[in-house]
Amino acid sequence: MSKFFLFKQAPESISSVRISNTGKGISSIAIPSDNLSFISSAAGSVTFTFNDSNIIEQSLLIEGESIEKTNVTVACKEGEEADLMQSVLGFISRDSNNNILLFDAVNKASNFDQVDFPDAEPIVIKVPSSPINTFTNVLSSGDEEQEFRNIIAGVNFGSTKNLPIVDYNDTRVQTSDGTNPTSDDDDGAFAWGNDGTGGSTYNIANSGSRGVTKITANSTTTRAGSGLATASATIGTPAFLKMPSALRVKDDYTVYMTFGQSLAAVPVYNSRNMGFMYGSNDGSCYGIAQNYPATSGMIGVEPVGKKNVLQIRHEGLTGEPAEAKLKNYAFPVLDASDSANDQLCYVFVIRRDKRSNIFVHNHLGDVVAEFPALKTKKVKASTGGRTDGDLLIETIGAVDIIDSPTQFGGFFGNLARFGVIEKDIGNDQAVIISQQLFARYNPTT
Repeated sequence: MSKFFLFKQAPESISSVRISNTGKGISSIAIPSDNLSFISSAAGSVTFTFNDSNIIEQSLLIEGESIEKTNVTVACKEGEEADLMQSVLGFISRDSNNNILLFDAVNKASNFDQVDFPDAEPIVIKVPSSPINTFTNVLSSGDEEQEFRNIIAGVNFGSTKNLPIVDYNDTRVQTSDGTNPTSDDDDGAFAWGNDGTGGSTYNIANSGSRGVTKITANSTTTRAGSGLATASATIGTPAFLKMPSALRVKDDYTVYMTFGQSLAAVPVYNSRNMGFMYGSNDGSCYGIAQNYPATSGMIGVEPVGKKNVLQIRHEGLTGEPAEAKLKNYAFPVLDASDSANDQLCYVFVIRRDKRSNIFVHNHLGDVVAEFPALKTKKVKASTGGRTDGDLLIETIGAVDIIDSPTQFGGFFGNLARFGVIEKDIGNDQAVIISQQLFARYNPTT
């Protein structure tokens, strides 16, 4: 009777996927032992590589590209790597009533005593679909023409089909004229050009405010200065960036953002959390936020006990927002004993799929929050927890419904990147973009 490897990396969820170049997203996989190609080891880990174990049978590649074989890396006790390899080979070669080679990181169980289950990546499952460059052993960017078309400000979106309609980035941050806005006035002090496919239609020429706070260009590139490695827009509450034209996406979408906080601002940031990152003028659409709408319809203060809970709602809805608790992640990430270890640069990629499930990836590409779509079909505008409805972005950094500087509901910090893609780019590409954004904007000094 055939034997099978059974690898369990994570609990099954609505974000589980079938393929992954990055090792993130696949929950479980079973592979016949007959498909084992070879086993290799490194300090504290063993990697199993398999033939004929991918859902892709053939692919058109350019010279210098290749798709890796399916491979699974398992953590083991350091110094016992060769023993694990020998035990696996022995299990495969002998007759046994048990035909499952189990590596279960969820329940911390295995047939083999040498297997270890550390907190970080006890099992990494890769079923690749995208080619690597055989010279560099990293994901291929295609030929020179493809690379040129797919990259915006240092981020490779993988395909022209994944390019954002809006992309506000560090290369287009423009200088403030230094004037203060008056109440309810567009001060024109800050401008941000759009590098997305929507072009100049979405160039931001004005910022708005419900007080005298203005948005300024921040040229500092250190942890102490802005918490970012590039220029950024400093947004103070209750200021916001005003979209020149409303951006509406009806079905699946991807929103990504990178922002930072200086070391001095961390105590305030910790108490206030994230605030509203984007929304509509009437306040019906907003996300991803750690605030909530009060029963009066205005934007309320952060509720007690809502730390590390994200909210999101779409245009035209009036009910309570959909909520998701951050899992295996906290925001912000602070070290009470040493501020030098505080995370100051944050990346979030938000995807809504065609079924209206919403996933939030952090800077590592991990899915840290899930908003499952409501299963009931009997809904109305006031139904709480809905994840459907149009994405409508008219402001960035706050929701225009905020009517007083004392309502600290908007974002407070330094925004280096914000973009919207009019489709769900999928788990793998979201992981890749998350990691690229963090690599570009996380300051080293």
